[in-house]
Amino acid sequence: MCLYLNPTYHRLDEEEKPFEAKKNILVYKLLAYDGIGHKTPVRNYPIQFENNKCECITKLGKPRCLLFGSVLYLEVSKGFHARIEEYTKVLSSSYYAIIPKGSHFYIGDDNDIVSDKLIIYKEEPWWFLFKKPISVQNYIEKYIQK
Repeated sequence: MCLYLNPTYHRLDEEEKPFEAKKNILVYKLLAYDGIGHKTPVRNYPIQFENNKCECITKLGKPRCLLFGSVLYLEVSKGFHARIEEYTKVLSSSYYAIIPKGSHFYIGDDNDIVSDKLIIYKEEPWWFLFKKPISVQNYIEKYIQK
């Protein structure tokens, strides 16, 4: 799975650096369930929940340029991909997830996001009732758009 950087928030430059999360950010992770366990729908990476959550950490990939016809795109393929809004596909479901404070992330041009850290929740955590994490749109308005 690849994420194409959104030029509204990122320069089309292979040296473009990811954002660093100043707060926990609410996103949605698509997972498939095959009757045995949960897994990512594209790469079939197994997700094992312990106490209602799964903490995922990886190295975030660097952007690379792609040219389709006369259009230049910047792509990031390595990292944990998530959706900015809830989304449902056949055989997949949206799960609550958080990009934790201090994580690095890029914003995509298809309502998606990729980060080096992601905490996925099997069910909505009870503490969301009292302190729900900031949405991506509110985060962009508060910390990214000037």
